[in-house]
Amino acid sequence: RISRASSHTHVNELEGEIEDRFGPLPTAVRRLLDLARLRITASSISIDSISKQPGLLVIGHHDIHCIKKWRRRCTLSGHEVRVVGDKTVVLPLDECLAADPDKLFQTVKMLFRIE
Repeated sequence: RISRASSHTHVNELEGEIEDRFGPLPTAVRRLLDLARLRITASSISIDSISKQPGLLVIGHHDIHCIKKWRRRCTLSGHEVRVVGDKTVVLPLDECLAADPDKLFQTVKMLFRIE
């Protein structure tokens, strides 16, 4: 059901339902809910994929205008985002961030303003 959620409201309802049924959420469940929120937010700004390659976060998209707006917000918050071709942007990652999945996920959530 989490993977089929199509809005933040739906994810929040699922979160409440899971907590009511099973109690405090384990870290893995919280991460799964955050991934659903990331998928929904990314989709809303025309992002099709997010992947990690050595030293880079690679983001595939289908609307350069939405991406340029998002890129400006990232730049204002101190993150370099490079447009590479018509369908891809990359975010350089320092070694410390690239090596720590938790820090990387927190950074991605921050870039997409997911709380």
